[in-house]
Amino acid sequence: MTEKLESQAVHFYPTATVSRFILSDAFLNLLMGPRGEGKTTGGLFKPIFMAQRLPEKVLPIRMAVVRDTWTNLDRSVLDTIRECEAKDLVEVQWLKDGTQAILEGGLVHLFFFGMEHSKDINKLQGFGIGALWIEEPAPAADLSFGVSPEVLGVGVTSLRQQGVPHWVQITMNPPDEDHWTLAVGDKVRELLDEKPVKNAECRFFNIPKGENPYITFEKRERDQIYLLSIGRGDLVSRLVEGKVGQIILGEQLMPEYGDDVHVAKKPLPILRGVEIVRLWDFGLNPTCVWTQVSPLGHWHILGCVRGDNIGLEQLIESQVGPWESFFLHDPTDWMFRDIIDPAGYQREQSSSERSAATTLIDMLNAAPEAGAIEWAERKDSLKAILRRSGKGGTKMFLVDPDCKIIRRALRGGAHYPKDALGRVTPTLQSYKKASGIHSHPMDCLMIGAAKLFPLPELHHRPKKAARKPVPASRRAQGWMGV
Repeated sequence: MTEKLESQAVHFYPTATVSRFILSDAFLNLLMGPRGEGKTTGGLFKPIFMAQRLPEKVLPIRMAVVRDTWTNLDRSVLDTIRECEAKDLVEVQWLKDGTQAILEGGLVHLFFFGMEHSKDINKLQGFGIGALWIEEPAPAADLSFGVSPEVLGVGVTSLRQQGVPHWVQITMNPPDEDHWTLAVGDKVRELLDEKPVKNAECRFFNIPKGENPYITFEKRERDQIYLLSIGRGDLVSRLVEGKVGQIILGEQLMPEYGDDVHVAKKPLPILRGVEIVRLWDFGLNPTCVWTQVSPLGHWHILGCVRGDNIGLEQLIESQVGPWESFFLHDPTDWMFRDIIDPAGYQREQSSSERSAATTLIDMLNAAPEAGAIEWAERKDSLKAILRRSGKGGTKMFLVDPDCKIIRRALRGGAHYPKDALGRVTPTLQSYKKASGIHSHPMDCLMIGAAKLFPLPELHHRPKKAARKPVPASRRAQGWMGV
């Protein structure tokens, strides 16, 4: 390091977690925490620290700084840079109408990119950089759109500046529990176990709530109160407490549901001698839900699998069969009942002879029953069940704690859209479009609820004769009909 660079001291005193992030020599560094904990400021000073350790001849480090839109980038990263400049914490030379910036007299050259459209990713192609900074890649409810994982992929391939260490840094509030940023670390570690690669390590840095002494207890409490006042308890967990949580967009389809009352305290047993009711929804995300109605009348949701852009046959072979083999051991020892979306009797577009129902018959020796057709009947039946208490002081509807797909759909993954004025569009079409993949497990539950617990019976609660056993000829003998 030259004498000139040694004399360029930066008077910045980060918190403990931010310090570890700045000093990290890992390839991918993800800094996560509540709002106001210094994530963006830490992201700004990391490249300065890295540059101070390099010889002057290889400088400046060229860094691409990316966020979902230029407006959000200006309000976060650029605003932080302007604040630090005003406090004389960092020397800044702005270039190209504020779309670029030189830090500390030539240590770092920042290039700012807003990713308003998918085609904007092309801006990174052919652009040689030493480091990539992705700011807030996870959408904050309706406040931002987030950054796609393709930005990370294309950005990594653009790291080819010579003479400088290459790295990626991500600064963000805790994301939705299914966000790609949480999955990428696990996947990279899995791939590195299979094939070790130098300089490819991932490190996650999670700032605990309260580490920044400048964020007072009163401010955190006030933030929480006002988020709760507008019905955004989901944002309290992520933005105030710094926890990974679920983003609830729009209005929850089943507000009657709550994890605290509808999730079993321990894994639900699969009851011997009680038929297993499989609920099916089809399309490009075919879904199967396993349930049982206990002798006490509780509806137990035991498990769920969902395909991703595959057909029903693939789902049965790759997920349904393995689930039943693992949890039931010998599926031929169990009685099954199959309730399906009535659309399952329609022929598939790819075949003029085959429908989803015939696939179940052929592969599982099933006797599929069509569920209710009317949307209101399905929805209202499930709502009524969620409200009803069962025997023993628990709710009638109980979900296995490991059934994450179902829990996520019920918590708000299945929802009606809401516009900027807070107006909700409570229609079947809007629910389907807004909910995406979460509509499939929800549709399974609604189809099953209307078939197993018809509304007139729920309201009047007549004594119901025991259902006749399924004839042996109609029972599924195994997951492939064997």
